[in-house]
Amino acid sequence: MSETEKAEWIETVEKLTSAFHEKEIPIKCPMEIKKYQIMKKKSNYKKFITEMWQGHYDHAEKMCLENRNDFLKDDLLRYAFFLSAGGLWQKIQLPYLESKWDTQKLECLLKEDHFFHPYITDAKYFSSETMINHLTHLTLFQDKLKVDINKFKTIIEFGGGYGGMARLFRRICGNFCTHIIIDLPIFIIIQAYYLKNIFGDDQINLIINGSDNIKTGKINLIEISKYDKLRIVSNWMPDLFVATWSLSEANNYTQEYISSMGYFDSKYILNGYRHYEEQNIRIPCSDSMKIPSKYKIVHQGSAFYAFAQEQYYLFACKSELY
Repeated sequence: MSETEKAEWIETVEKLTSAFHEKEIPIKCPMEIKKYQIMKKKSNYKKFITEMWQGHYDHAEKMCLENRNDFLKDDLLRYAFFLSAGGLWQKIQLPYLESKWDTQKLECLLKEDHFFHPYITDAKYFSSETMINHLTHLTLFQDKLKVDINKFKTIIEFGGGYGGMARLFRRICGNFCTHIIIDLPIFIIIQAYYLKNIFGDDQINLIINGSDNIKTGKINLIEISKYDKLRIVSNWMPDLFVATWSLSEANNYTQEYISSMGYFDSKYILNGYRHYEEQNIRIPCSDSMKIPSKYKIVHQGSAFYAFAQEQYYLFACKSELY
């Protein structure tokens, strides 16, 4: 993009975002700081985190303790959670999505929510680059594996960001689907804050104590070091394990931890990652993910919309399903 094009893009996004957020939406469910403090005290999350993500963690924690609710305006958290590609990716992604979904459904799936102040980058759907990107992942997965995500009953998500992907799954699958997010303590609290304000407190199940269990039809949030809770997730016979650029940014310990659980015996795996010709210091384990032998890789290759070839997908399913 030329400097003129960049300036025009920034101006457009600022105008769209300002208009979209003109009417302030009240916060109904507050940030649960006390629950976070309990969770963090009980957690052994340090061994799961890389130096890069420790920086993101500390910054997110500071914002939470300051009771901030504009996470997606913050430059560092936007870098960690929220796509910013200058509109170049969405120019390719939107025509693809419009060829796969009807307009009414797209309007429902892509329209952003006001919480956390997301930047609006598309005037037709009042959407963001991130939401368009999320739906592209899921649509391409459906295309390649010939499945209908809206029929999935249980979804496991590793690294839930601010909750945007879970929000999208909820719009696709409805309230009958059980969604389980595995993440670090501060991001679990951020996800609870975001998702409770969108779907209501009764739809989100925050698992903190030993007596807390996964609930059917809810979005369940589990802190990553809770081995006793995670080892029984496979009993739920998950339809999908999804990790979009999260497991690949984890350390070897975390990747082995998830692999040792057999990806929770999920029927399908949707992984997004960066493929580097040489090891990246900040993301040293991006190409180290191991897929258990019981799975067959159906699709693996670079993303069709990204100009740099390092953005990759890996879609797999249990061998007997293919």
